[in-house]
Amino acid sequence: MVMSRLPRAQVLPCPHAPAWISYQPGRLVFRFQKTEVLREDSIRRFSTPFFLVNEAFYLPRIAARQLGLPSSCVPPGVYALEQTAKDWIIAFNFQH
Repeated sequence: MVMSRLPRAQVLPCPHAPAWISYQPGRLVFRFQKTEVLREDSIRRFSTPFFLVNEAFYLPRIAARQLGLPSSCVPPGVYALEQTAKDWIIAFNFQH
């Protein structure tokens, strides 16, 4: 199971839905619980097997440090979207 390593009291909100995040070397993973995503957002963002990031986005520096990320920046690109019965999972690959 993917879980956040951030302290319980610290929330890293997505503008549209809460996300659990984890990092394994080279791979940042966001897990969105289907019950937490609005129907309109799920149709618009999770209806294909790919997740498009048009512009780079930055995680808060403290979160990037706590997760051990090589950078707080997630570059633009097309990323694989995995689906389970309860979640949508996006893995962002990082180059060292």
